[in-house]
Amino acid sequence: MRRDRGGIGRGVCGGIGGTDRGATAPIGVILLIGITLLGTLTVVTLGSAAITDTQTTADIQRGEHVMTEFASTASMAALGETGTQSMSTGGGEGTMTVDEDAGRMHVWHLNASGDGNAEELTDGTSTLGAVTYRNGERTVAFQGGGVWRLDDGSPARMVSPPQFHYRGATLTLPIVSVNAGETVASGGPSRVRLSASGSTRVFPAPADPDSRNPVTNGSVVAVVESEYHEGWREYFERRTTGSVVEPSDVPAEMTADVDTDTAVILELEAVSGGGVFEWPGDGGSIPIRGLAGADALADFSTEVAIENPNNAWVSFHGRNGDRTVEAFLDFDSGQGKSTPVCEATFDAHVLYGDGETTHHWVRTDANGTQSGNEFTDCSADDDLIVDFTSTEPFTYTTAAAPDDTVYEWGSVNESATIVNTDGDNVTKSDGETLDVEEFIGYYVGELGPTFELEVEYATGGNGEGNQLEGDSSSLTFAYEADGSGQYITYLHITENEVTVEFS
Repeated sequence: MRRDRGGIGRGVCGGIGGTDRGATAPIGVILLIGITLLGTLTVVTLGSAAITDTQTTADIQRGEHVMTEFASTASMAALGETGTQSMSTGGGEGTMTVDEDAGRMHVWHLNASGDGNAEELTDGTSTLGAVTYRNGERTVAFQGGGVWRLDDGSPARMVSPPQFHYRGATLTLPIVSVNAGETVASGGPSRVRLSASGSTRVFPAPADPDSRNPVTNGSVVAVVESEYHEGWREYFERRTTGSVVEPSDVPAEMTADVDTDTAVILELEAVSGGGVFEWPGDGGSIPIRGLAGADALADFSTEVAIENPNNAWVSFHGRNGDRTVEAFLDFDSGQGKSTPVCEATFDAHVLYGDGETTHHWVRTDANGTQSGNEFTDCSADDDLIVDFTSTEPFTYTTAAAPDDTVYEWGSVNESATIVNTDGDNVTKSDGETLDVEEFIGYYVGELGPTFELEVEYATGGNGEGNQLEGDSSSLTFAYEADGSGQYITYLHITENEVTVEFS
């Protein structure tokens, strides 16, 4: 009996083992096929999504290029520089449409008579309109002369700036509004036709006896209501001399008919004190009015955009009688287009003369990538930032001024005596150092209270070398004003309509 149980046991066990091995092979094959199919499906799905996203991104970038060209063409048509214009929209996958009611702009004069009153300079009907290029959840739009991009879930950002210029003492604001022709939308390749429509309206009206020019009191306030208000805010904060304020900071009547959740408000003061300026163009100037004295200078800095910094130079200079000041940036040779300007090496010079004495300070081998210093830095766009009101040391030198300086400088004195920021006399001789903010404020104060700060720069290589981008470069010159030479702000505001039609 024991043998029989043993035999039965072996037989049963052997039968069971054989069944397991027989079932394992097909199950393994099925699992392998399933895993392979699942992996292939995942790769195809993710790959297709990545390809689609890349294609959409590339298409939107093409849309940015088309809209930037559109902005230039629309401005020429709206401002009367040319007649009817036409251009190709390219072969994008998105759709271009015209929305006549998208966005509004109001311009007010606040506190003109000193009693806190607010008077609207535009007539309340300055609708901007917009031309949009949409692909999925991404939009590129032309509005108010600028180009804006809006991606789903992200704030709008500026692609190219609007037609809004506040330089020196004049606000130039051509409000470019959009009308739709018979064809208001286009998908795929097409041509767009732009033409000026209606008459140009001017604010304030030249024949108006109560014309606000010149603005001698208060401030000018621009209220922009737009789906792309974050991009407008970016422009106002980075490119103008005004202050972005909250709705609660202005009289309620200015925002009574405005959706403040989609609005941005810019206030432009009508008094002196400087601010942030676009470079006024080669040989142009910025008016300095009412500089209060040696300790009045708060900020003298610049953001320099140069495509090719090889052997470039930039000069900021001013003159008042016999007194002259020149801040001079002298870039090294051998730095071509492959060298970002913030990485380019340059020498910085500050020179002062009063007809009898000449002072010369220098900081050599500077660049924006040097760590641990306040004089230079790189911007987010890899432009060069230079701050003449920093605490970085310059060295006094008796060496002659560089050959390319705008002013002709005589022999340099053996030593320089200045009044520092604490009001103390400080004397430095050849080879001794002093923080740049200590002497630049003194020299600028000697030029005040009123002078023109001029900007000049090189193009080099018979015009084929470095190309300085004056429109992208900025100058900050802020100071305390004593009221003896306040800015007088002039307004030139126009509303210009352009009709857009696709074919």
